[in-house]
Amino acid sequence: MENIVERMISIDFEDISNLKINYFEKIGLSVNYQDYKYEFIIHLVDNDDDIVVLGSSFSNKKQNILFKGKAAFARHSWYNSIEHNVIYYNDPTKYDFLELGGGWGIGTTKTWHLENIAKIVKKLADYIGNKKKLDIEEYTNLYFYGSDMGGFMSIMLSILIPNSTSIADSPQFNIITWWYWSQLKKYIFEGLSNQEILKYSHRLKVIDLIHNQKVIPNTHIIMDTTDNRDWRTQFRDFLTEMNSLPYNFNPNDNKINIRFDGKHMGHRMLSKPETLRLIDDVIKQEKQRKHFKPIKIQMIDEFNKRISDLYRKYDTKNISFETFVKEKNIYFRKWSLARVDVKNIGEESNSLELISKDSRSKVLFPEFLDDEEGNGCTISSAHDINVVLKAKNKGTLRFKFKGPDFKDENNVRLPVPVCFKEFEINNELEFSKNFFVWHDKSYVYEKELFDEDILHIKFKFDTLNSYFPELREYVYAMDDYEQLEDKYKIYLEYINKIRNNCY
Repeated sequence: MENIVERMISIDFEDISNLKINYFEKIGLSVNYQDYKYEFIIHLVDNDDDIVVLGSSFSNKKQNILFKGKAAFARHSWYNSIEHNVIYYNDPTKYDFLELGGGWGIGTTKTWHLENIAKIVKKLADYIGNKKKLDIEEYTNLYFYGSDMGGFMSIMLSILIPNSTSIADSPQFNIITWWYWSQLKKYIFEGLSNQEILKYSHRLKVIDLIHNQKVIPNTHIIMDTTDNRDWRTQFRDFLTEMNSLPYNFNPNDNKINIRFDGKHMGHRMLSKPETLRLIDDVIKQEKQRKHFKPIKIQMIDEFNKRISDLYRKYDTKNISFETFVKEKNIYFRKWSLARVDVKNIGEESNSLELISKDSRSKVLFPEFLDDEEGNGCTISSAHDINVVLKAKNKGTLRFKFKGPDFKDENNVRLPVPVCFKEFEINNELEFSKNFFVWHDKSYVYEKELFDEDILHIKFKFDTLNSYFPELREYVYAMDDYEQLEDKYKIYLEYINKIRNNCY
C-alpha cells in the first residue's frame, strides 16, 4: 500500500477520532482492531459532504499471485475522478486464507471482518463529520459502491450501517449458490457440516442479514438479466426471497431499487464513466429524496388534519354530511393547486396582457398587484401551466412561485407546499431545479423585460396529488353516505401507509 499513497498512518480503533488527515491528500490508514490490521485508503475533499466507500474486488489467479499477502484496493486510481470524500477498504479474509481469490468479508469462524469494517467506517464517517462540522442525520451521507463481490459487501454494509446507501453492480446475494462457494467452504469452514455452516448464514446471504439485523437496506442494484449464471444462481432466487421481507421492520425511507440491464456480455461490470455517472446520479437522487421526505410528511399531516377535523365535526353532528363532502373536496382541490404571481415592475403604467392560456389554468388580474410599480396577474392550476403574456413597457418581470392562499376557520393561513421543478420562457429553460414553496414562503425569480415582449411561459410542479395520485380515490370514496364510516377508516389506513413509507 505504501507505494500508492502519499502518507501512511497506523492507529488503534479507539483513537480514530484523533486522526489528522489533510484535504486532497491520499492517505494509507492501518487500523488495529481485535488483533487484526484493517487497511484503508482515504482521500478527503473540502467542498463536499458525501462519503463514497469502495470495496475489494475478486482476484484471478494472476492477480492472486501478485497480491498474495498484500492489500488490494479496487479502483484506487479513480480517487481523483470521484468528486466526493472517498474511503477504500481491504478485506483481511485473504490474509487468513492466502489461497483465496476473494473473501466476501466473511473472515474466520471467530471473526467477521465485514462487521468490523462497518464499525471502523462508522468511526471514520464520524471523524469526517466532526472535521467538516456537518449537521447530517447519522450516516445518510455514506454511500457504499462495489461490483461483483464488492457489490455483495456494499449491500451488506448498508444493512450493518442503517441510513447509509449502497450501490451494487451485478452483486452476489447468496454466496452458497455462487460458483466459488466450494473454495470458501474448503478453507473458511473447514471441517464444518452444512448444518453447522447455517449459523453463519447472515454473513453469506443478503436476505438472512436483513432478517438478522431487522434492517432493509437502502440500495440501488444493477442486474444484468442476460447473464444466465447470475440470473440462475443469484438474481432469480433473490427476487423470490424478497417476498419474505417483513417491510414493517423499520417504517423509514429505506428501500431496494433494482435496475435491469441487458449487456449480452456475460458477467461484466459497468465502465468507469458509467460507474462514476451512476454514483453521482444515486447521490443526487438520495439527497433530493431525503430533503423532500419531511416536507412530504408535512403535506400529508396538514391535509389529514383538515379531513379528520371535518369528520369529527360530522360524527358529532356539528356539520351535515353535505357540508362534510363539500368542505372535504375543497380541501383536496386546494392541496392540488400551484400558484404563480407575475408582475411587470417599472412604472405605474407597466402591465401584462393575457394572449392565451391552457384550458385548465386560471389567470386573474387582481387589484392587490396593481400599484405605482406596475401590475400583473396570478396564475393557478392543478396541472402544468402553459400561458402566453404580452408586456407593456420595459421593466423587470418578477415571478413569485407560491402555493394557494388557504386559511382555516380562524383565518390563519395554512402551509400548502408545492414543488416547482421546471420553468421556461419562450422555449428557453430558466431553471430545472426543485423549489418547495407555500403562500407565505415564496421563491422569487426576475428577468429583464422589454416593451411588446411576447412571453410563452411554462411551469411544471408537484403537489400532494402528484406524489400520491391514489389519494383522490380514497378522498372521493367518502362521498358515499351509506359507507362513510368504513371509507373513512380505509382512508386513514392509506394516509398512515403513505406517511410511514414516504420517500
